[in-house]
Amino acid sequence: MSYEVVRKEAENLEEENAFEKSTMRFRSTGLGKTMLYGEVEDIYYKDGAAIVSVKTTAPVLWHIRVASSRKGLWKIIKLGLKLDVILHLLGLKKDGWPQDF
Repeated sequence: MSYEVVRKEAENLEEENAFEKSTMRFRSTGLGKTMLYGEVEDIYYKDGAAIVSVKTTAPVLWHIRVASSRKGLWKIIKLGLKLDVILHLLGLKKDGWPQDF
């Protein structure tokens, strides 16, 4: 087996493991159809803003941070109180990953 084949198999296995372990999926119009896998690591307060820290695990290892004002946090909370979101959180909606979002 060539080095290139072994490397590609290792990358595929690494992405499959990241897929299984991750709690979130991320998309960006700037990345085309690339799917990022990862999870929220922390939310903390710093210099007047709430910072949401996200770690992606595949296909790249990135540390993404979002700074939010109080108004932005209230918007996140308000949007999280939608009926479908609450039903999903309570396990009353099907759990899975959409193919396109």
